[in-house]
Amino acid sequence: MVDAVRSADNLVHDLIVIANDLRHHIDDALAERGYEHRRPGFAPLLSLVWKGGVPQGHLAMALGVSPQAASQTVGLAADAGFVNRMPNPDDGRSKLVVLSELGRAFVADGAAAITARAADYAEVLGARRFARFDSSLARLRRGKGLATGDDPVATLAPGTSIMAVSALAEAAMRSLHVAMRSAGHGRITGGQNLVLVHIGPNGARSSDMARVQRVSRQAVSAVLHDLEALRYVARREDSSDGRGVVFVPTRRGRKVLDDYVAGIDAVEQDYSAILGGPRFDEIGRSARDLRRILGLEHHFSVASRGAAAGAPPSDRRQVELTDLGDELLRWLGDGDAWWLAGFLRTQIIDRIEHAHPAPFEEIC
Repeated sequence: MVDAVRSADNLVHDLIVIANDLRHHIDDALAERGYEHRRPGFAPLLSLVWKGGVPQGHLAMALGVSPQAASQTVGLAADAGFVNRMPNPDDGRSKLVVLSELGRAFVADGAAAITARAADYAEVLGARRFARFDSSLARLRRGKGLATGDDPVATLAPGTSIMAVSALAEAAMRSLHVAMRSAGHGRITGGQNLVLVHIGPNGARSSDMARVQRVSRQAVSAVLHDLEALRYVARREDSSDGRGVVFVPTRRGRKVLDDYVAGIDAVEQDYSAILGGPRFDEIGRSARDLRRILGLEHHFSVASRGAAAGAPPSDRRQVELTDLGDELLRWLGDGDAWWLAGFLRTQIIDRIEHAHPAPFEEIC
């Protein structure tokens, strides 16, 4: 049985969301600096050559790609002006790939953007709490064997290990991909699986998914079309809007979600073994609060019919909500917090008044 909360609300999911936020922030900052020809694939290459020239033939293995792909990346980076290809004094048949002055500035500005976003996170969590979060990320990266010796960020942004979140997110997604293939879901891609997770067991609208994921509705619709063709999701009339549709998982789709949750559990058990139970719980709370307070992602699955809207939260949940409220108050200030409280109250009342009692039918 799919756990509606567990499938989308977990530490692995939160680390992926934070990693995406960090990547967007770095890209936006570099765009503002005028780097028009930047590409995400340049970062690993520039990290490898920032301390000195590297023979182009050695880059494929270091980047974990084919020689053809490495050569293409070097060519694009050279065309963009970030690297130069120089004669190799030790081998006249090969070229050294070296960082250009523009590339060096690009790396430095990227590190500055990382430092700035880390400061934003510290403001949300508080300096002491963020320091522990940052330290836990570094411990997880070392424990998973993901630490790199020649990382320019470690030199240019020595005050934070926040980029560890990107390495951890990538490693977690690889682990989940392997787990899903082992469970017999080899036909579903990582992107399709992520969309299915965001649909959740209760269903979601394509427009909401596009808004939250910061992608076009056409892109989400294309993935949903593929999922529908594979019989992982089905369309249902949106009971709150007769003109629209809601995508809900089929029985086959719910099996994917069950196995996905099992994969999440395995990754998090690994994290807990590295950090210990209390520290694992702590990093989980910090990651969840960062996601929620900064609005990095909202829960957009259709609310389960018949849920008790007025049911009080558990004691543990009340403590978490109190902590979250304190952080929001500090982050927003009295005026904005007062406005937000009124807005949320209005939204809840509207939902209750316009709720539809008819449940979704079971899809086989």
